[in-house]
Amino acid sequence: MVSSAVLAVGLALAAAAAAADRPQPLPGQREAMESALLLCPTSIERSLPGIYYFCEASRDYWLGRQDMALINLRDSARWGNKAAQYALGISYFNGQRVSQDRALGLAWLALASERHDQRYEPSFVSAYRLASEDDRARADVLWKQMKLDYADDVAAQRAKVRFQRETRDMSYALNFGGTLYLAGFGELNMGYSPDPDMLSEGNRNPTLFGMAANYFYGWKDHVTVGDLQLVPLADAVKRAPPQPN
Repeated sequence: MVSSAVLAVGLALAAAAAAADRPQPLPGQREAMESALLLCPTSIERSLPGIYYFCEASRDYWLGRQDMALINLRDSARWGNKAAQYALGISYFNGQRVSQDRALGLAWLALASERHDQRYEPSFVSAYRLASEDDRARADVLWKQMKLDYADDVAAQRAKVRFQRETRDMSYALNFGGTLYLAGFGELNMGYSPDPDMLSEGNRNPTLFGMAANYFYGWKDHVTVGDLQLVPLADAVKRAPPQPN
């Protein structure tokens, strides 16, 4: 039988190993790390799974659980989360806590950039220009396969259908004077119109519907958006807006 002293030593060593494997925050990242380590609000898992799984991925990352972080990032990306697709792209292209695969990284970055969001597109263009011809060719093949499940016309549409289904009763209650409480959000404002096309960038205290507006911002459903869905990656890079000096 294992003595309690030996068991305690084993647990202590395991905890030390886990702590050593945790990423260390860079200057200016400590507040973001501490926020990410908080429990993710389970109330959004059904309505905005892309945000929930990204939150879980961030928490896993700072806890040193890299395998779970990758799983949650891919789940988030499948619900059209561009931040998750971008994180996967950077991770694979640079080999950050994963085996480096520049072609796969480029494919993820291309998907993250299809709304031409300036938070993501310049990194895709820069990465493409750094990649070898072989990596570019393989990235194009991977991107064409991956967009069948991860591009906006599939993934964002999937997320919108889920959000509308899960919030149908909420919308009715809010528009007709009801009050709604959700874990992690408190009381949602009465009469708040859940317009998914509403611009709410910079909202420092977003409601559930404000989060959805930010999440879908830049995507227009039922419309092919952007060059990245229409042309090879090389042409998409040529048509990207020039980067400022």
